[in-house]
Amino acid sequence: MRIGAGCMAIFYPPLKDMLEFRDRPTKGEVRLLLFLDKYLKGQDDFEVFFQPNIEGYRPDVAILRRNYGLFLIEVKDYIMDVCYEVQDADNWFVHANGGINRAASPITQLEGYKKVFYTLFAPNYAARVLENGKNVALVSWGVFLSETSDKRMAEISARCGLKRPLAENKYKYMWGRNGLNNAYFDAMLERCHMSGKASRYFDDSLYYDFKSLLYPPDELMHQKDFANVPLTKAQRRLAQSQENVRKKIRGAAGSGKTTALAVRAYNAYLRTGGPVLILTFNITLRNYIRDMLSLQLPPDEKHRGRFIRDNFLILHYHAFINMYWQEYLGDRKRPAGSRDFTSLYWCIPEDLPEGKRRFGAILVDEAQDYEKPWIDSIYRVLASNGEISFWCDERQNIYQRALHSEKGEPGKRMYVGKIRGNWNLLKSISFRMSNNILELANAFQRSILSQDYEFEPLEMRQTSLFDGEIMYYYMDSFDVKKIVGIYNAFMESHRSANIHVNDVAFLCDRVAELRWLDYELRRAPNNRRTHTVFEEEELFRKLLAIHAPECIQEYRYGVFKGWLENKAAHVMVPVRHAKRMRFQRNQGCIKLSTIHCFKGWEINVVFLLLVNAEGIDEGSMKNELVYTGMTRAKDYLVIINIGQQEYHRFFQWYMDSRYQGI
Repeated sequence: MRIGAGCMAIFYPPLKDMLEFRDRPTKGEVRLLLFLDKYLKGQDDFEVFFQPNIEGYRPDVAILRRNYGLFLIEVKDYIMDVCYEVQDADNWFVHANGGINRAASPITQLEGYKKVFYTLFAPNYAARVLENGKNVALVSWGVFLSETSDKRMAEISARCGLKRPLAENKYKYMWGRNGLNNAYFDAMLERCHMSGKASRYFDDSLYYDFKSLLYPPDELMHQKDFANVPLTKAQRRLAQSQENVRKKIRGAAGSGKTTALAVRAYNAYLRTGGPVLILTFNITLRNYIRDMLSLQLPPDEKHRGRFIRDNFLILHYHAFINMYWQEYLGDRKRPAGSRDFTSLYWCIPEDLPEGKRRFGAILVDEAQDYEKPWIDSIYRVLASNGEISFWCDERQNIYQRALHSEKGEPGKRMYVGKIRGNWNLLKSISFRMSNNILELANAFQRSILSQDYEFEPLEMRQTSLFDGEIMYYYMDSFDVKKIVGIYNAFMESHRSANIHVNDVAFLCDRVAELRWLDYELRRAPNNRRTHTVFEEEELFRKLLAIHAPECIQEYRYGVFKGWLENKAAHVMVPVRHAKRMRFQRNQGCIKLSTIHCFKGWEINVVFLLLVNAEGIDEGSMKNELVYTGMTRAKDYLVIINIGQQEYHRFFQWYMDSRYQGI
């Protein structure tokens, strides 16, 4: 192969970072990656992607070469010589515990990846194959069985229909533990047209199609950076765990509250031996906090999920109250009219005995979401010498809880019980927002939020090479096809930015428009996979027909009726609850969420839908919701205003004044 002095293949994420990931590569994956690093030295046009997340599909390794093709590799550390049986390409079995169980066939997996490229995610690849069936070989694949001998490999290859020697294969390959050598890879890459003469069929349109699919999500690409972000002096101080201490902590959006909370929770575990109670109000925030907490664990901790489950109780307030209701009043029916457990805060006895589920450390995130009786109920489960801390931002008071004045504080504050002294302040320094989005948030604070809240301008922690981008659209009425068109145009115009769909979220203050948008994104010709906090349109219609047949006659797709959505919301409660409990950051696909459920999260690209929500129990658009929604974005903010004249005047003024002459 051609060797260029001083050149090397590009690894995504960087190879040295991969080897230090929390979820480290397997032994076989490490062997392959280290071999490729050495083998591809001098090949600066090769790009190696480790476990790319293609809207939920995850090959182990992908090798992309511009003007040549794509090569997928699945790595299995199966001990084929001892306990595995292969009948054919699709049927692999493992002998374990006295029985025979089906094992994942790497060939079936790789053929599945090619199929989704062809049918769903790479339209230019599908077009090339339709033009000429031989172009299917533009994507080739190989299986690396890292613990398998050459003799066993010959048998397995024959059973799977792969010919030997290598030269007789076209674009399907399989090798064992002795196959990681230059001669084998030279012959294989030449045979599948990844070296030698360039392909006129694998043009830039196809290259960028694949690269946009393979490029890692932001969190994976910078996982090491996220795990090693140095705390500020204020964060370090507030992250210290101390016995018999009560803290009230304020911090603006992006100021690092959740990071400091996670470090303090881990320090509290080290001090008390656990369990540590972490409370949220937003159901979906539980999973986000669990991820942040995982970053604090030692690198050699192998069972992170089990460790967190055993030593930290991370609950939303509804589940917290339910836990005590079941313990003390489980034999009683819930009072009529109590729609959820938040109204049953009184079930926790004020004189709770020391041995009854008391905690030596309690941390309450997003404390601005809580009402006064709920805060008081939390104190009842604090051990006599325990520590408790409340973390909040009044400007994200989306439920509009009551504020009160405190001595020595310039503005009104949230109720967090009787804690002496002033609030501890995490300075309004943004760790996540790019400069342009930060300036918009400041302008919104100054022009709109300052009527009700103290103005505290956000500041950049450090300069960035990218200032961020804001786009604004106005529509008189909701047009789902036009919104999808805006999304497609954005992704197409930003292909060079390598934006992964995992780093994109659509946010709105109500479910109806999001549900219609989700349906439009999933169906042809878009065929996008999505991850939501609500039911799919198909399930919505089905459940409505069963549980509210009088509504289904009035329902029209894309036509909003407040009374119908209010009634439907009660029917959909169990489904929405389950979806929110399972809402995760890294599902590899587009996220759609209400602003309420996304509070506390962050993401690279936000499409923020502002709709007129009159006539629905979810409430009309509030200033706090708009501010919360826009401050979820890190680099790109696309605002789509649908009939909200008050906000249209502000955003039109801001965009004209900010970008005039550009």
